[in-house]
Amino acid sequence: MGILSENIVIETIPLPLAGVLFSDSIHSIVLKQHHIDASVILFEKTPEEYFINSRAGFETNGKLDEKFFSNLCIEFTKKLATQEKSNDPIILDMDNMLSLEGYVDLENFNSFRVFKISDYLNTAGYWFMFYKNGNKPQISDNPFDLYPGSKQLIEAIKETIEYQSKSIAKDEIISQWVKLLDLRDKETEEHTVRVARLAQELAINLGLPDDEVESIKNGALLHDIGKLVIHNNILQKKGPLSKEEWQIMKLHPSIARELLSSLELSQDILDIPMFHHERWSGTGYPFQLKGRQIPLAARIFAVVDVWDALNSNRPYRKKFAKVKVDQYLRSKKGIDFDPKVVDKFLELHGTDTIISRKYLTTMDDKRINY
Repeated sequence: MGILSENIVIETIPLPLAGVLFSDSIHSIVLKQHHIDASVILFEKTPEEYFINSRAGFETNGKLDEKFFSNLCIEFTKKLATQEKSNDPIILDMDNMLSLEGYVDLENFNSFRVFKISDYLNTAGYWFMFYKNGNKPQISDNPFDLYPGSKQLIEAIKETIEYQSKSIAKDEIISQWVKLLDLRDKETEEHTVRVARLAQELAINLGLPDDEVESIKNGALLHDIGKLVIHNNILQKKGPLSKEEWQIMKLHPSIARELLSSLELSQDILDIPMFHHERWSGTGYPFQLKGRQIPLAARIFAVVDVWDALNSNRPYRKKFAKVKVDQYLRSKKGIDFDPKVVDKFLELHGTDTIISRKYLTTMDDKRINY
């Protein structure tokens, strides 16, 4: 029968909120970070039908046979229900076995695993993982490692669900998400607090109305939430990122949008998580927006984000001298940043400004009210 045996062991993986978290782009990141060549996740629509929730890595993506995989899931479910022991192998019906063998050959896989997903929302589903080119079907003893931050995300999603059903205040929901950053990385959380305060101040001084200032504060608090999906070996790498690592890192604005889509947040709040890496000249990511195509909130935040980053030590470099930071911002006016935003920011926080020196010496000990 080739690389497959007629006996398949179905393992259970406690993957909280898989149906909420696994969009196609997040799915792709998990594959890249854990050396899985391709996978597909299906969830139950009815007891007699499963649908493909997300997929990644298949050369024949457009031709992925949902009906075939649905039939496999149905067969797995029926046979698992009659098992005496959870780790007993399943013997597939011959037609399904031959079809699976043919599909594996078509994609040049040499091994695969199947997981029954155990989900906080009691979603019934299966995760098929495929490997080739010598990759081994090894999963960490702690399956949460497949999705960095998933333990902490459980509580945030619970709060989101409660918010939608009980109308909990948005500020409370946002605070839960921001606290995830503290759980994941204290340095990231402190950066988030600082830039939220700076962005709020800059928006006020640019004359924005109160509701827009509030949205900018909230958007700034959530700007790095997409990095919860990025593995620490990338986020905390001391040297430069590889090309593949950089491609993963550049997905975090899109991931933020997907993670926050379950919240009823205004677009003004989402503008910062989605667009804060766009650049004035159109060379940013993920959408290569240019000039005033970039929402003002994101243009404001881009300046304070870079200013704070350069004023902070990072795993891969020491912080810049304050005068060098100012020089950098001025050199990037009209290239990376909105010139008017840079001018106003340096008026408030340039090297010769007392506010700037006070900020740098006291801000680490403060916390924004959210």
